[in-house]
Amino acid sequence: MRIAFRIRNFKTVFLVALAALTLPVRAQQISPNGVKHMPRSKMQVRPWHPFPQHVTYAPGTIRPDHRSQAEQDADMVAIYEAWKSRYLVPTGTEPDGHPRYRILHHRDPASDTVSEGMGYGMMIVAYMAGHEPEARTIFDGLYEYVLDHPSVNGPGLMDWDVPADESPTPPEEDSAFDGDADIAFSLLVASAQWGNRGRFNYRAESRRVLDAIMLRTVGEHSNLALLGDWVNEPGDEYDEYDARTS
Repeated sequence: MRIAFRIRNFKTVFLVALAALTLPVRAQQISPNGVKHMPRSKMQVRPWHPFPQHVTYAPGTIRPDHRSQAEQDADMVAIYEAWKSRYLVPTGTEPDGHPRYRILHHRDPASDTVSEGMGYGMMIVAYMAGHEPEARTIFDGLYEYVLDHPSVNGPGLMDWDVPADESPTPPEEDSAFDGDADIAFSLLVASAQWGNRGRFNYRAESRRVLDAIMLRTVGEHSNLALLGDWVNEPGDEYDEYDARTS
């Protein structure tokens, strides 16, 4: 017998959790038309929270006690560089000349790309800004790739699995909740890291993704995160009570 777990105020919990986990956001200015933006003097590629951030962890947090802070920083850099060399690949340019990037699903250069990997990759690059001199360029290039591959069911969410040659693969062109949630979160991290002036207003883009998530991938009655925007009506093999745990 299937048990329905209802999560009340899912939207509030989801948005607050995303916002709380991002880097601290600098003060914003509001233009006469009501649009929030960063001061012109802050329009720069340099991150406001460069790696290593050395944030204060909550009491009781378990951390390695056999490695110094400098050694842990070096470990993170080594892991990042290994990940970057194995999974981050350039993939052409946009018509305006801006580069695009994607994250390989596997180490094979001919591997496909999945939305969850793109979301994680965008997070990693934003957090490593300060060590990674091209972090913002890479982040924007990854997001360009996301925008180039929307779900067939509507804008705002990404096609969850894109082949290396980017050819259509019906019916596998719909979304996966976890990938889109990761992408939305990464855009909030980018907003905190670089502000919202530039090629993308990261906070506005995150809101656009979150709106699509709430509209198409949260159960109307269950308030659970759906497997994706392809979930069928109650009674079918997968419905709104089949929640994605990742």
